[in-house]
Amino acid sequence: AHKLRNVWKPAKNQAKRAKAIRNAISPFKKMLLTATPMQNNLMELYGLCTFLDPYALGTAESFKRNFISISDDELEEKLSELKFRISKFFKRELRRNVQAFIPYTNRNAVTIPFDPTDNEEELRITFENYLKDPETVALPPIANGFLRLVYFKLLASSSFALKNSLNNLYVKLIYGSVALDDKELFTELMSEIENKLILDDGRESQELQHFKKVLFKNVSSKTFEGLKEHIDDNMELSSVLQEEGAEENYDEEDLDESDEVHAKDTKTTRDRILTESQLILHLIDLSRKLTKNSKGSALIHALEQQFKKAKENGWPEKAVIFTEFKTTQEYVISVLEQSGMNLKDDIVIFNGDSGTAEERRQLVEDFRGDKKIFLTTEAGAEGLNLQFCNLLINYDLPWNPQRIEQRIGRCHRYGQKLDVVVVNFANKKNIADQRILELLKTKFQLFEGAFGASNSVLGEIESGTDIEKEILNIYLTCRDEDEISAKFDDLLSGNSEEREAKQKI
Repeated sequence: AHKLRNVWKPAKNQAKRAKAIRNAISPFKKMLLTATPMQNNLMELYGLCTFLDPYALGTAESFKRNFISISDDELEEKLSELKFRISKFFKRELRRNVQAFIPYTNRNAVTIPFDPTDNEEELRITFENYLKDPETVALPPIANGFLRLVYFKLLASSSFALKNSLNNLYVKLIYGSVALDDKELFTELMSEIENKLILDDGRESQELQHFKKVLFKNVSSKTFEGLKEHIDDNMELSSVLQEEGAEENYDEEDLDESDEVHAKDTKTTRDRILTESQLILHLIDLSRKLTKNSKGSALIHALEQQFKKAKENGWPEKAVIFTEFKTTQEYVISVLEQSGMNLKDDIVIFNGDSGTAEERRQLVEDFRGDKKIFLTTEAGAEGLNLQFCNLLINYDLPWNPQRIEQRIGRCHRYGQKLDVVVVNFANKKNIADQRILELLKTKFQLFEGAFGASNSVLGEIESGTDIEKEILNIYLTCRDEDEISAKFDDLLSGNSEEREAKQKI
C-alpha cells in the first residue's frame, strides 16, 4: 500500500495512478497492507487513510495545521491525539509480537573490503569532481540534484557500468550544440568522439555503435538537421534513467526539481560545451583503460568464501545478488561467467523486463531448483519469497534504508530455517563509501540480529530519501576526507534539533 502514499497531493499530474485506484475502489470495503506506512512525512499516513475514509482525518490543509505545522510544546499532545484518532482503523504488528509463535533466525553481516586499481581511482575522483560542478551542461537542470545522485551511485556501482553513461553525457553535449544551432560545433564534437572510439583497423567500436544508437534514437535523418527536428529540450527524467539502466523506486513528484535554469549567453554555453566535452572524452579514455574491476573480483572471493562455508554446514549453495542498475547487472553476469559459472545452468536474471507475473514466478522456481545465483535489480526487492536461500549479497548498497530492509526481507522471512548472511562491500580508498556502510549498520541496525529494522517502522527512525539527500550533499560539498568524516560523524550522532524532531514523529 505504501506505493499509494502520495495520493493526497493536489496537483493533477501527481500520483495519477494512486488517485485512479482510490476512485475505483471507493465503494468497496478494503484493507491496506504495508510494512512502511510512513516513509518521508506524516502526509503519507494521511494519504493512505483517505483510501478508507476521505474525511477520517479532515482535509489535507487542516491535517497539516493540526499535526505538522505545530510548535515543539504541542508535539507530544498532538501526536497522542493522532494516535487515538487512527487507532480505530490502524493495526500495527511487529515481529517481536509474534516471536513466541514464529521463530525468526538471525542476520549475520559480512563486510568485504576491496582495493581499487590506480586507474579506477583516477576515474572515480575525476568523475566525482565533475559531478560537484553545478554548471555542467550535460546534466539537465530539471531534477539536477537527483540525477547527480544517480551518477554517484552508478560510479560506486561499477567502473565498467559507467562507460555507457559517459557516452550518454557526451550525447547531451551534442544535443546542446544542436540547441544552439551550431553546426560547426556539432561537427567538431562528432569528429572528436569518433576519433576516440574508432578501432585501429578503422572499424567502429561497440562503444561508438552504442553512442550513435543513443544519439540518433528515433531520428529519421542521422544528421545535424535530423537531430534539430527531433530533439526535445525538456527530455523526460524517466528516459534519462532508462538510458542509465536505473530501476530506482522513486516517484518523480518526490524529486527535488527546485534547481533554477540559469540563462547563459551563447558564447559562454559554446565554450562550456567545448571544455566539458574534453573532460568527458578524458573520462571515456580512462574507462577504456580498465582491464579489471576490483569490486567484481571481491564478489567472486565472497561467493567462494560463503559457498565453502555453506558446503561445510550443509546449507544451500545459493546466493541472491542485488545491483542498482541493469548495466551493472550485465557486468556481473560477465564476471560470474569468467569465474566458471554458466549463464544458462547457474544464473537467474531478474529485472524490470522479466515479463509477466507467471514468468517471474517461474524464474523464482528456477532458482529454487538447480540454479545457484539469483541476480536481480531493485525489481526483485519486493514481493518475492526466497526463504530457501540464506545468502544475500548487496553488490550495490542503496543509500535508502527502506530498500535494504526490503531486499533482506526476500530471504529473512517466515519459513527461513537458517541464519541469513548479508554480504556488503567497502571501497578501501573511498572514505564516503566506508562511512555510508557504517551509517546504515549502526544507525539503522539493518544487517544484524533477529529482526533488523523491521522491528519498528522505518519511517519513524528516519526518512529514507532525506538520508539520500544528506549523503548526496556530503559528496557535493566536502573537499577532503576529514570534512567527509566530520559530516558523517554529525549524521551518526544525530544531535541536531531537526533530527530529534524527526525521531519523535
